[in-house]
Amino acid sequence: MGFRGRFALVVLGFAAIAIPPAVLNAQAPATQPTTVHATTEPSLYQPEVLTNPFAPGLSPTDVTGELQTIEPVSGAVFDWGIEELAPKGWRDGRTELRDKYGFDIGFAYTALYQQASGGPGERNAAGGDVDLFGTWRLIGTPEQNAGTIVWAADNRHALFTELTPQQLGPEIGTLMNTTDGFNERPFALRQLYWQQNLFDNKFTAVAGKLDPTVLYNGSRASNDNLLALNQSLSANPARFFPQEGIGFNLKATPSDMWYITAGMQDVNADGEQTGLNTAFDGQYFYAGEFGLTPKLNGKLEGIYRFSAWYNDPSDRYDMSSGWGVGFSGTQFITETAGLAVRYGWQSADDVAVEQVFSVQYLSFVGGSRFQDVWGVGAGWGQPSNSDLDDEYILELFYRLQLTRNAQLTPDVQIIANPSNSPDDDVLAVFGLRFRTAF
Repeated sequence: MGFRGRFALVVLGFAAIAIPPAVLNAQAPATQPTTVHATTEPSLYQPEVLTNPFAPGLSPTDVTGELQTIEPVSGAVFDWGIEELAPKGWRDGRTELRDKYGFDIGFAYTALYQQASGGPGERNAAGGDVDLFGTWRLIGTPEQNAGTIVWAADNRHALFTELTPQQLGPEIGTLMNTTDGFNERPFALRQLYWQQNLFDNKFTAVAGKLDPTVLYNGSRASNDNLLALNQSLSANPARFFPQEGIGFNLKATPSDMWYITAGMQDVNADGEQTGLNTAFDGQYFYAGEFGLTPKLNGKLEGIYRFSAWYNDPSDRYDMSSGWGVGFSGTQFITETAGLAVRYGWQSADDVAVEQVFSVQYLSFVGGSRFQDVWGVGAGWGQPSNSDLDDEYILELFYRLQLTRNAQLTPDVQIIANPSNSPDDDVLAVFGLRFRTAF
């Protein structure tokens, strides 16, 4: 067995050894994170205390999830929040708009710098992501027959390097990118759709300009704005999903234990355009998902998703027709820690990754740093090109709650057998991410 094979076994062996003890030793933080309620004396802000190491949404562009990240939280290194700069009347007005009229709006800025240890090309990359997002409930109530407009816009840009982080992987010869997002694209309205809840929220229909990564094959452990960065952990690279475009989705949740959802949308969509220019070309993307939502010991939530998709040939992307399947599972094992597993497979040869598998452990730190989150994950990717080697990933991150609205996350990735860099057995990628949201 060569060095590459031995190192791959070491990587997976480390994950197998490191994760179970972390699970067994996971403890609730000394300052138990529970929701903070308003007192009789009104305070400057009403912080949220997080109880979930997973991301609140199914993808970094899930608007409902992103709106949960804008609330200030306690337990920061610096007990200060940007809401202190806003007049109290403005804060109260925003709260009233959200609670009474269902109007909510948020802003986030995320910046990432990455440095690679080797590879054939450039080794530094930095980029930023500006996000604006919101909802407006126009009919019904949150409990009954709510009809809501959901929207999101963003801009992604390079910072002080020639490369964006999404370009770093191809430069250093990896099969899977060192992050899923953080590319360059102009400011555009990426999502705009109507969501209608019916039958006591047991049925939901959405139609408009949709992001398929929010609707299908998602995972609350995959979010490169908040958690691990490598594409094998923060997304599913073994799939072809079109950009945001015109489509619809139907979801039924007959019980608290399971749901089913399906839909279709334009396979030629360009997220920078309205989508109307290609919506009726006759080439579409179809997807469905079945989900189980059990509770371990009656209280520890789990979500297990089984997804399948098919795409017509795409003229815009020069893609042949193809189909794929995916599985993702997230399970709390204590009140403040959880495990995540994800698998994906795509049939078409015109995607670079045929199969991907990953496992992660995520937890709050506990003690005086009860708001910080750390995670470790391992990933494997198989190229569609059989002449290339399989690639293995090990990643560790620590998300520090810097202020009530900002987080700082150092991150390290070890990449064994970089598939497109045969002269390198092992690469390391060091990252530092900053995010603020309000």
